[in-house]
Amino acid sequence: MARDYNELIDEAYEALEEARFQEALEMGREALEADPDSAPGHYLCGAALAEMRHAEEAIPYLRLALDLDSDYPDARFSLASAQFAICHFTAAQHELLKVLKSEKRMADAHYSLGLCLERQGKFAAADESLARAVELAPDRFHAPSRLNRREFDQVVLKAVALLPPYFRDYLNNVPVLVDDLPAEDLLFSADPLLDPELFGLFSGVPLLERSLMDTVPAEPDRIHLFQRNIERYCPNRERLLEEIRVTLLHEIGHAMGLDDEGLAKLGYE
Repeated sequence: MARDYNELIDEAYEALEEARFQEALEMGREALEADPDSAPGHYLCGAALAEMRHAEEAIPYLRLALDLDSDYPDARFSLASAQFAICHFTAAQHELLKVLKSEKRMADAHYSLGLCLERQGKFAAADESLARAVELAPDRFHAPSRLNRREFDQVVLKAVALLPPYFRDYLNNVPVLVDDLPAEDLLFSADPLLDPELFGLFSGVPLLERSLMDTVPAEPDRIHLFQRNIERYCPNRERLLEEIRVTLLHEIGHAMGLDDEGLAKLGYE
């Protein structure tokens, strides 16, 4: 027996809020079977897919939700989030500004707008948006631990000193490059696209994938750290040090051909 449509929508919203995204998706699809013109049904499917990192699948659902109900801030915000995830930063900012015209106190929209402004290099304006998110929802957001580049480099050196000796030795021949954010060409260099909010990245050929004949790699190995992404996640310098240590550990591990599971088995977390 088919469930009541309204109960189904309510249960799907609850599943979405509780991070039961697969359940929310299934219930959203069931709602669309009952009513193909359901804006909430399309929204719930799109929002669940976006949360599951299937942004390209999510976007058509969210656009349909807005076609059916243009005054649907949750759907518009989810659309912006999905667009940001696939590096359509200008489109994401456009939708966020629309959201904030009617929902001036939506903390998530202010936070996401800060991310978009960062991509434009408007760091002061970005930090204002992030601060507004903290003001509106201090239980969910915190002020980033901001340092100048010299101070950040000093924390990187401290983090390197905390690495196991073999990992430290690897860095004798591989530079650690610090950038504010990952460049767009770097994000688009992988399939699927890299996460715009990633903390670090190894670029090069992992040791276990090299042929004995590959004496000189086509591109030199590098470890990238993305300062503003790491800072945004960290409320204080102690947390910043730990996140840099963990990021270096993982990226050096990837350079050695280890995945996160392999690092965990070795006790390097």
